[in-house]
Amino acid sequence: MFIAAVTTSLSNMALAECLDILADAGIVGVEISAGGFRGAAHIDPTKLLGGKGAREMFLSEFSRRSLKLAALAYHGNTLHPDSNIRETHRRDFERAVKLAPLLGVETVVCLSGCPGADVQAHHPTWVASAWPDEMRGIVKWQWEEVALPYWEEAARFASEHGVRLAMEMHPSNLVYNPATLNKLRRAVGNRIGVNVDPSHLFWQGINPASAVLELGDAVFHVHIKDVIVDSAAMAVNGCLDGATVLEGAPRTWRFGVVGEGHDEQFWVQFFKSLKEIGYNGPLAIEHESRVADPVGGIRQGMKYVKNILSRV
Repeated sequence: MFIAAVTTSLSNMALAECLDILADAGIVGVEISAGGFRGAAHIDPTKLLGGKGAREMFLSEFSRRSLKLAALAYHGNTLHPDSNIRETHRRDFERAVKLAPLLGVETVVCLSGCPGADVQAHHPTWVASAWPDEMRGIVKWQWEEVALPYWEEAARFASEHGVRLAMEMHPSNLVYNPATLNKLRRAVGNRIGVNVDPSHLFWQGINPASAVLELGDAVFHVHIKDVIVDSAAMAVNGCLDGATVLEGAPRTWRFGVVGEGHDEQFWVQFFKSLKEIGYNGPLAIEHESRVADPVGGIRQGMKYVKNILSRV
């Protein structure tokens, strides 16, 4: 395993400045967003697809700093009920898959997406309960009529390009826990695996270390991000919190720098679980704290993870 970082939180910087900061912090690998909700601040997929020279120049920025481009990410909703949004996201997802092997990258991090409740919907509908009974009908339609046909084709497309898809288990998407990830994988094949981000599991009540053991060789990629839970608020209002993540909003949980929400004992066990399943890929620090400075948060995360790895 090696320590990497997601560049999204540094999107206000030019690529060179961003990579200088990561290299100086001791980071080894880099995950760059190639579009979707997060945009593509540090990469121009169209330009890079257009010429070998542009790709060589882009990759030289990494090699001369002894950094590895570990993954491309595309976080969009390729199942969106709005056809304009859906087709834009699908086009950009396919562009990321085409680009990845040309840059020597085998993993594209993505989301499963979420359709609407029926063919007439305009907005995604995430069902979080099996009752009332029509909720089950919505989920059945979403999977059988929308998600499985699309992801069967997308998995074939990824296979044709020698790319594997690391699907992030994220609420508000059809795939949000090991059960739903395995459901999709059984249906469309092992070209689809998982990006394990503990932060999206903690607040659901999932133990990420246990999830890793359940997922086994489906683990293609790992994000390192913590969650700080307000246990008093959680006891009253539970985990389904619709408040915004903006600083100061009253929430039962919020994203934090690794180590802020869960102690070393947890992270040691989490990394041991990864080691047990034979995972040897990136541990990509993703900074989404609304409190800590991104550069300081990445540096703090790097030191914390390095210390934990020395004990595993």
